[in-house]
Amino acid sequence: MDEARRLKRHAELFEAGETSVRRIGIGGAIFALVVLLTVIEPFHIESSRAQSEIEVRQGEVRVLAGDIERIESLRQELEGMSERIANQPWTDEIETLKDDFREGRVTEPRAHSNEVLSDIAAELRAGIVEPLRPSIVPLGEGHELSSVPEDIDGAIRNWHEEYRKSDWWITTDRKDDAGRAIGNELDVLLSRATKDAAKIGDELAAASGVLAGEIRQAERRIDALVADLQGVMDDALPGWARGFLDVRQLLVIYPWLLAGIAVFLTATALRTTYHFHAMAEGEGWSADERRDPLLSTAWTVTPRGPAGSLATVATYGAVFAVLGLCIYRSQHPPETEAQAGVQASVDAIASTAGWSALFAYAVFAAAVAVVAANVFRKQPG
Repeated sequence: MDEARRLKRHAELFEAGETSVRRIGIGGAIFALVVLLTVIEPFHIESSRAQSEIEVRQGEVRVLAGDIERIESLRQELEGMSERIANQPWTDEIETLKDDFREGRVTEPRAHSNEVLSDIAAELRAGIVEPLRPSIVPLGEGHELSSVPEDIDGAIRNWHEEYRKSDWWITTDRKDDAGRAIGNELDVLLSRATKDAAKIGDELAAASGVLAGEIRQAERRIDALVADLQGVMDDALPGWARGFLDVRQLLVIYPWLLAGIAVFLTATALRTTYHFHAMAEGEGWSADERRDPLLSTAWTVTPRGPAGSLATVATYGAVFAVLGLCIYRSQHPPETEAQAGVQASVDAIASTAGWSALFAYAVFAAAVAVVAANVFRKQPG
């Protein structure tokens, strides 16, 4: 290749390179802004609202799960006590009282019999009322079942007061009647409490199911949002890149993508500048001619005089600043009411892309340094 053709080729490559650099710089900044404003920020805002709702509902489900567990534990305890009442735990005391009367060991019938009543009442309180109290406390005051221990204790007290004033000990049948009376009373109370506990448990389970449905709806809204934004993102991507990424993947690689644009822009600019110097060398330009800003553009990474060099650094600095701002906004979107307390999706993305963002910032700084070093370097002559 003769020198004239070589010079012409360098000139052509310089002009094509300038066009490419300009397109990469301006197009890259526009692409970053479009993706940020039409995909990333809408995803953050809408998904954080849905995620906020999901977290609230999940917290409510956890509370309900605790309530259901406590109610179920209480219900099982009540069933166990009903079985105990069915076994008539007072039978031994009454049978002993009958034997005492038959064998003449009773000198004060009323006092002796009422002492047996007191023993039965104390045993029932120790076996039913006292174990129930700790199970009721977690339900809180005012709960529908919070009065169960006191209701049972009141039934035992009323039974005790009623029979200690009567001649319940005179006949065998009346002794048996006394036992059956407290048994029937407690059985009714325990059965009612067990049914109430089962009903409350069913209601809590139904409420938990409703919340679970709301969580699924919020998750589906996020999926629908991703699907909608996928189309927007595909429109912003070149044809060959469509379908390779979904929105969530884009959020993670976004800093790497913009860092790649910066590297590509800088490399193309340096290659174009090489053709500029080769063209200037072939045409025998002086140092002053090479620095003349009229013979190059703001995208040419070469000394162009004080004003021209500053314009070049400002041009590239503006592009890298836009790219850096887009990365920052991708991880720190504007506050909204939904984001103020949660920002769940933002945190999830930031935890994954934080280091890549720092890497991208370093690439931008290095690219500006490279441009500045080239445009402010000293030239011979």
